Amino acid sequence: MNDTCFHCNDPIPENLNLTVEYQGDRKPVCCVGCQSVAQLILNGGLSAYYAHRDAPAERPDRVADDSAVFDDAAFQAAFCQPCQGSLVEAALLVDGINCAACAWLIERHLGAIDGVDQVRVNVARKRLVLRFNVNSVKLSRIVSSLSDIGYQVSPWSENSLEALSAEQGKRLLFKLGLAGIAFLQVMMFAVALYAGDYSGIDESHQSLMRWFSLAISVPVVLYSASPFFIGALSAFKARSLTMDVPIAVAIALAWSASIWATVTRSGEVYYDSVVMFTFFLLAGRYLEHLALHKEHGERGRLSSWLPDRAYHQARGWVPALSIVVGDVVRVSAGDPFPADGMIISGQTHADESLLTGEHKPIAKSLHDEVLAGTVNVDSVVEVRVTATGEQCGAGRIHQLLVDAMDAKPPITQLVDRISGWFVGSILLIASVTYWVWYQTEPNHALWVALSVLVVTCPCALSLATPVALTSSVHGYRDRNILVSNTSAIPELGGIQTVIFDKTGTLTLGRPSVVRVNNLSAFDSDYLFRVAAGLEAFSNHPIAKAFNAASPIPFASAEVVVGKGVEGRLEDDHWQIGRPLWLDSSSNSTADVALARNGVILIEYFLEDEIRQGGRDAIEQLKSLGVEVKLASGDKLDSVTTTATYLGIEDFKSECTPEEKYQWLLSLQKMGRRVMMVGDGLNDVPVIGAANVSVAMASGAGLARCHADVIVMDERLDAFPEMIRFARRTQQKIIQNLAWALGYNALALPLAVMGFVPPWAAAIGMSASSLVVVLNALRLSR
Repeated sequence: MNDTCFHCNDPIPENLNLTVEYQGDRKPVCCVGCQSVAQLILNGGLSAYYAHRDAPAERPDRVADDSAVFDDAAFQAAFCQPCQGSLVEAALLVDGINCAACAWLIERHLGAIDGVDQVRVNVARKRLVLRFNVNSVKLSRIVSSLSDIGYQVSPWSENSLEALSAEQGKRLLFKLGLAGIAFLQVMMFAVALYAGDYSGIDESHQSLMRWFSLAISVPVVLYSASPFFIGALSAFKARSLTMDVPIAVAIALAWSASIWATVTRSGEVYYDSVVMFTFFLLAGRYLEHLALHKEHGERGRLSSWLPDRAYHQARGWVPALSIVVGDVVRVSAGDPFPADGMIISGQTHADESLLTGEHKPIAKSLHDEVLAGTVNVDSVVEVRVTATGEQCGAGRIHQLLVDAMDAKPPITQLVDRISGWFVGSILLIASVTYWVWYQTEPNHALWVALSVLVVTCPCALSLATPVALTSSVHGYRDRNILVSNTSAIPELGGIQTVIFDKTGTLTLGRPSVVRVNNLSAFDSDYLFRVAAGLEAFSNHPIAKAFNAASPIPFASAEVVVGKGVEGRLEDDHWQIGRPLWLDSSSNSTADVALARNGVILIEYFLEDEIRQGGRDAIEQLKSLGVEVKLASGDKLDSVTTTATYLGIEDFKSECTPEEKYQWLLSLQKMGRRVMMVGDGLNDVPVIGAANVSVAMASGAGLARCHADVIVMDERLDAFPEMIRFARRTQQKIIQNLAWALGYNALALPLAVMGFVPPWAAAIGMSASSLVVVLNALRLSR
């Protein structure tokens, strides 16, 4: 074993056995500080730091705190990008973000630091994008400032996000399970105590049941409810208010007052209310966690569709991530290209549908450009790499996606601004109530103030939306519609414009013969069987358009790369392919032609088949007051044919990802709420920026991963159906909110005047929550 520290290169003290795992080996470290910092770097997916650093890291106990590693230039290279002038943008993963109020708190707290130019927090991805001036403030100071208010950060990566989400899910589920078990147990004693208040109960029995209830509530308050207390403490440290504050105050006051009543054998106890509050609120938070982080293992991973390895001309098989600009790689038929490049040997076709949505393979010959992630269709080619990683075409699309996902819609900014005022109002009312009652009847002041806090506890308000959305998700699932982001459901109800991609969305995503031009006396069915016999020797996607029940068998045939297929049948020479290959003087617009002995017999026109029910679905959308538009990367004639058939008046053809993205942004700037329905990787940035994004189940992996909604059975009539159901969900949410607010508006004045004892407030709050839940569950029927 080495005698120097893996992290800081200091000597290892005698009889010390501290290590970290690096590339399968155990590496020694000199202290717990070095072990913690090294583990932070390795767990964040930034092990390359140790391979490329120019000097050992500073030992943590020689600097102010462990955050000093964030100032290391080699460490920053993995998650920081230079901006204009001395500005640098860093992407950090924040542990402890639970809601929009947390995001607001972090943005406000960091925004007050001199040198911080911009702060953006994405709650769902726990991603903090920070732009700061390196000449004014160090990143370590910013990290320490976050730590001071209770948030721990690490370099942001998909792997670290996945690990954090899984760990948080386990912790929440355990806390929820404990609270649920305790809720069932404490209610048995609560029922007996409530009954005893009316029918009479021996004082010793009452005291015993109160002590049992206290014992059951201890783990709930100290463990299950800890997220609310931690959140409230973070808010107090930042001199701010979040939704955790009134929840924590209500739980603490109710529990403390109950303990006092138990010890002194006077007053009322509310252990059941404390446990019930905690259980319901944790349930809502856990459901939200599932909705936000479902399938995070795949979501956002641009590398999931790229090959793991590439065949290097000089070194053989190597990891795809190790190739650099200027390398020459060999790509076999059927394999994806590992990077952007230029063909220097061979010719082929490339299936670019993943990037462009175009289903017809594109001919590629010497000096033509190929793109990372597209598939080599026909034959082996050699490619000189011109761009890798974020610099390739797919990388630029990924950057558009990241920008779109980090952007905050106006409604989120509005909620962030008013959340503190709402919480402050609750605490102010309770405080004033306590002071007024203390002046006249001090013995009742605490109980009245507690009643006010219980009445205004946002349990029903907190459940009004998430329970309705969760119930709606089950309703969508019954309709074969998978909702991966529940926040999209309210947006669906207000959608004003739908932008459809064409290939794989409005169409099936595979070419078929839509028209033939028979130039001979041969029967068209016979010629189709001949064509199918030839195409059986090709793995080209167009060959799938010539499936026949009984193709004419050819003993042998040859695939002519970039042109077609030829073979002999008895004494005749048959060819199928592009008309210009069959006849150099042809001016045919057909996609494919079949020739015998050099004479074209029949022409085939191919088109991607439109999904059934498309025209009716478009009409239904229009009847709902929704504008329908079409944006496609396909050629003008193909897009025009599809749009005309479906009755779509506004359409664009040959769109690049940037053009689609800009079109959507222009509609949003006009105040339109836009739903994007996409299929290929080129649709991913638009999907990320749309108010609501939808993908077909057979679409590209990234399109599905970043879509808010996935249509599992790929019906076009699912689109008007999902909007109608979303509007029904909106009605339920409005009903729930109206009930919760109406109940509070009625009960709050009564509680302030002392007409509502805490136990009645707890029962009323429970009934209010139950009404909200039962009303929401009607959506899943």
